[in-house]
Amino acid sequence: MSGIAGVLGPAAFAAGVLWTAAGAEAGQHVAASARSPVAEEAFRQGMEMVARRDHDRALEFFRHAVALDPSHDGAHFYAGLAYLQRGYTSLRLADHHLSRAIALDDSNPRRRHWRGIARLRLGEFAAATADFEDVLARAPDSSATLRALGSALLSLGAPGPAAAALRRAVDLEPDLLEPRWMLRIATERAGGDPAALPESVRLDLPDRSAPSPVRFEDVSAESGIERWSRGRGSGWADVDGDGDLDLFALGIRDPHALYRNRLVEGGEIAFESAAAPAGLLDPRGGWSALFFDYDRDGDPDLHVTRDGWDGRDVNSLFRNDGGRFEDVAAAAGVASPRDAFTAAVADVNLDGWLDLYVANGVATPGGSPNELFLGAPGGRFVERGEAFGVADHGRSVGSAFGDYDRDGWPDLLVLNFFGGPALYRNREGVRFEDVSAAAGIGAPHEAFVGFFFDYDNDGWLDILIVGFTPDMETALRSRLEGRAVHEGSRLALYRNDRDGTFSDVTGPAGLSWNLGAMAAAFGDYDNDGWLDIFIGAGAPPMERLEPDRLFRNLGDGTFADVSASAGVDHLGKGHGAAFADYDHDGDLDLFVPVGGAFPGDRQRSALYRNTASQEDAPNHWLHVRLRATTLHLDAVGAQVLLRAEEGVEAPVQVQEVAIGGGFGVTPSPILEFGLGHHQTAVEIRIRWPGGASRILRKVPADQRILVVEDQPGYRVLR
Repeated sequence: MSGIAGVLGPAAFAAGVLWTAAGAEAGQHVAASARSPVAEEAFRQGMEMVARRDHDRALEFFRHAVALDPSHDGAHFYAGLAYLQRGYTSLRLADHHLSRAIALDDSNPRRRHWRGIARLRLGEFAAATADFEDVLARAPDSSATLRALGSALLSLGAPGPAAAALRRAVDLEPDLLEPRWMLRIATERAGGDPAALPESVRLDLPDRSAPSPVRFEDVSAESGIERWSRGRGSGWADVDGDGDLDLFALGIRDPHALYRNRLVEGGEIAFESAAAPAGLLDPRGGWSALFFDYDRDGDPDLHVTRDGWDGRDVNSLFRNDGGRFEDVAAAAGVASPRDAFTAAVADVNLDGWLDLYVANGVATPGGSPNELFLGAPGGRFVERGEAFGVADHGRSVGSAFGDYDRDGWPDLLVLNFFGGPALYRNREGVRFEDVSAAAGIGAPHEAFVGFFFDYDNDGWLDILIVGFTPDMETALRSRLEGRAVHEGSRLALYRNDRDGTFSDVTGPAGLSWNLGAMAAAFGDYDNDGWLDIFIGAGAPPMERLEPDRLFRNLGDGTFADVSASAGVDHLGKGHGAAFADYDHDGDLDLFVPVGGAFPGDRQRSALYRNTASQEDAPNHWLHVRLRATTLHLDAVGAQVLLRAEEGVEAPVQVQEVAIGGGFGVTPSPILEFGLGHHQTAVEIRIRWPGGASRILRKVPADQRILVVEDQPGYRVLR
């Protein structure tokens, strides 16, 4: 079964009416009609498959019944529901069959309800509104239709009428939290005060937000990144070699976007669209975006996972030839047709050729094998996932590399949508060993994405995993109670115990939440020397409006939610977010691709500019760019340990040059350290891929430096 709705369970199924409420009316109508016996038998078999929850086979029987008898309104109706259940790839077919059912018999308003749902997801908001209003004229107490109408009206930019519809929905279902949440949003957008709503319909959420020392500004429009899409992955890289970080962005069935940073040459903060001249204006879209120099020619190439929940196209590998890209996936041996979601890059066997791990199977019942493509001379890859023991079959979504045991070999984290996470220890480049149980990595069961990072400044990589909470009721209940209320879909923070095991410290860290978490990124946004966490939130249903979250690391093992005060609590569906200092002012900026699963849910992505450098006394910083010479130039897998204070007990920050993690993104290739009030990095220890080391001492703050493996000292970058 393809499509995200087929995996997560669409709102139609959640409402309990997709196959059940219409069953009686369909059966009665068919029984009263003269039907072709063969068509009727096909319809009966389809309903039998529905009872078994075998929806793919059910659809085939309904299609057969329609082919035998085009006037079989029941078969059209159930075929339309089956296409709705398949998700965003089949909405036009759903609309067609539901429209045929309505034309043949419009006596039951549920048919218009479900056609309205199809049209809402297609972005035909006026037509959807008309269908919902028709239903309510005949069935005014349909709370599901009232909620859907509220969503359609919000999408039309009519928050006042939306609030009126949603208030009726709350009256009908006073125990549900989501209608109250939607009413709160509609009231605020209409210029009202949600706090002034009557207590009987008001949703009072405890204010657990904390103040942020700095704030972000959304500069998307003024900087030239005005992107409306079903946003997914993103990546930062110096594509044209001018010293600035350029931005690449993906979306579902939306053309790729490449934004060239004109900071140095123009002096102003501005991006220009460059996808077409770069050969990257590919309309097929994608999910994960990884920049890495697979052919070792000195410029960043680009890998794009294509399928996600869709499963129709092979992945792409775009070779960078002087700023012009060409898809060479087939020739390179990585044109996999599997339903790939994210990917990650490392040199797993330290042979000098970067390797590619691809997480597959999320849209395939039972999963499909993940793939480990080993790089080789000549620009070719060889798939060795099974041989290396990492062909995980858990319907994988997230993937990340990190050397958590500090033995010099990149280890692998795989996040499975059902079945829990898997941690693989690299056994000296020959194979991987599944150490999940021994290491204590077991939650969440419904994992989405994650990464390695050092949150407690002890010099060892810890792990963050975000679980995906598909229903807003659970997410809102979590906010009300101030804790995770569903174990399977919570966040999970694992502290590295430095002996091969991890401790689950999620609760004490203040991160025990259920969120519709679809993206995660880390960076020291306030330059206080402690890594913070950004989470992009949301879910496929059109009515799901959930704020993104920024958790500030307080430096004492705990995190505080500063989303609102930092200005990044966007209501929508955030995906492949990535931090980077694109304007060279020393603080981390943030790009968040935004958009939903359905064609009607295109949203505007956000480029947030950090204003920390504009403070009267900003914290200090040091940004380190590494250039290796022994293995691969970009030093993927290198670790940098930095001390800003003297003493063996002083905190030590560690960052690793990594590609992937989070929503399969390429974070800044520059390691960006905050130093707080310290004006000097007392000591910087670099462990290069392959094991060589370097120590730098007394490096002044507030500069960008380049360290080359076989050259002494460092060079200051402009």
